[in-house]
Amino acid sequence: MELTTLSLLLLASYGLAFGVMNEKVPFLAQLLRAIPLGKDEEGATIGARMLVCPYCTGFHTGWITWLVWAFASQTFDATPAFAAGTVLFGFASSAVSYTLDTIIQWFER
Repeated sequence: MELTTLSLLLLASYGLAFGVMNEKVPFLAQLLRAIPLGKDEEGATIGARMLVCPYCTGFHTGWITWLVWAFASQTFDATPAFAAGTVLFGFASSAVSYTLDTIIQWFER
């Protein structure tokens, strides 16, 4: 995979994470908040807690972005190596999302 493609995918993943976290896609944010996976001690659902964490949201938007790209470019294959690549891209996306979000918050001060 080219560095340009990888960079664009990471940027797309961050854009999706930013949009979901800041409710630019309200129906998706409401859907994630309503997932009944459990509640914390303050009564917030796990989905609601995830939406305030750029690292967590970035991971999930990363593997989703990777799978969408794989299907669109017809490179999807059901192998352990592809599954490992999907998870690794999720972690790379979480790191990029956290870093970019931290930098942007610093500039907003």
